Amino acid sequence: MIARIVKSFLSGLFGIFLLQLQAQENENFSSPAISPFIELFGKGFISLNVDFRPGETFAFSLGVAGIEEGWAPNIMGYYFGGKRSRLEIGGGLSTNFNAGELYNMFIHGVIGYRSQKRKGFFLRVGFTPMFVIPLAEEVKSAVIPWAGISLGYSF
Repeated sequence: MIARIVKSFLSGLFGIFLLQLQAQENENFSSPAISPFIELFGKGFISLNVDFRPGETFAFSLGVAGIEEGWAPNIMGYYFGGKRSRLEIGGGLSTNFNAGELYNMFIHGVIGYRSQKRKGFFLRVGFTPMFVIPLAEEVKSAVIPWAGISLGYSF
């Protein structure tokens, strides 16, 4: 039952991203950017991600984070203003599997600074709290105040 709830939630989240992408496609934004990056702290101790910026004020990333129990896939969405240096606000979700079972989920937030050219160096620094949702009896819910830094390259 929990697996169905998680699948439904992830499907809904993915649908929201698709709607956002479609809306921005119609608004004549500049060319999209793709930015592979590494994040320290943030969504885990270390995460490897790819950021997709389809327009000037929205981006989403897909990645995998290293956490205490192993690795957790994640998806995040970001809204921001400005051209190159900007305030970034966003949120997302990651899951954690242990021995093939869904172990817990994390709801992530972010508020911080983002510097990104269309091509070139990519930097993010921010406050990235997370909320742990237990899906196994031995896991406790928790709110974890956290901060992170991301470095990458846009092309």
